[in-house]
Amino acid sequence: EKIDEIFEEFDSVPIASGSVSQVYKAKYHGRKVAVKVRHPGVDTYIERDVELLFMISKIGSLFSKSLKIPIGQ
Repeated sequence: EKIDEIFEEFDSVPIASGSVSQVYKAKYHGRKVAVKVRHPGVDTYIERDVELLFMISKIGSLFSKSLKIPIGQ
């Protein structure tokens, strides 16, 4: 669906921005709401970053057990 079909009002200028998403002000069913919109492709970057962290942890745990990430406790 298009934004103008979902929201009565939608401010196209973000009120906040981060590495994962931006936040916009909108009106939905007569109420003021905040709408969080993820940046395109961010899922791919998050998955890659998590895989890198586990790889670094695995290598680090060869030198010290305290660097190992506990899984499934």
